[in-house]
Amino acid sequence: MSPPVTYGPEKSPRAPLGIRDGRDAMTTAMRSAASAALDRVAAEVATNGQLLDAQTAATAAAARFGLIGSLPFGPIKGSDPLPAASEAGNRLADAARRVELLIGYTRNDGGPVVALDRRVARLNRLGSVGALVERAAAIVLTRRVFGGPARRLAEAWRGYGGRSATFRVDWSPPRAPLRACHCIELPLLFDAPAWADAPMLGGGPVDDRLAETMRRNWSGFAHDGIDGLDSPSLRFG
Repeated sequence: MSPPVTYGPEKSPRAPLGIRDGRDAMTTAMRSAASAALDRVAAEVATNGQLLDAQTAATAAAARFGLIGSLPFGPIKGSDPLPAASEAGNRLADAARRVELLIGYTRNDGGPVVALDRRVARLNRLGSVGALVERAAAIVLTRRVFGGPARRLAEAWRGYGGRSATFRVDWSPPRAPLRACHCIELPLLFDAPAWADAPMLGGGPVDDRLAETMRRNWSGFAHDGIDGLDSPSLRFG
């Protein structure tokens, strides 16, 4: 694989695909909890309040299943429009021949998820020690939930005969509280005055040169696929 092309103040060179496996037991528990919350009322005729109660019950049931419970709602193999697991390989191979993918994540993608966890809020009382624990947790979560799956998806797509490219966003303004967090790429992609007040930027400016580079690559991919990128492995920041 080619080394990533890295962008900063200066440009310098530098199996079968599962759909979040291991979710069957959680899905069963969620359905049971939602059904109990609706109390024999059919979902089609339930009120908005009843449906919200059912959603809350299902989410609470999912929380008992560890990491996958943090993203409880998702596609289910065999439920329209997804094929059954036995058909997935052929369907993916067919799609891979027709579709190119650009897949990526940010260096601290998991930071906001960790920061919003109530257990982490208690760690803040420990000062610098708590901050170190929070940072370590964000690194682990980013690797497990964002970075690792993104790389595996790209590899799996190539295994099915398709073409894929990857990127990572390392950029963030100096005072950004969560550093290169989830969604930090949006101010680079979409120029708008509203970003000036975005808490994730910490009052810092957007890097205009890096923004231009990212937009050029994104538009190049939209027009010409992977051939429109500077490299099949990109790093911004």
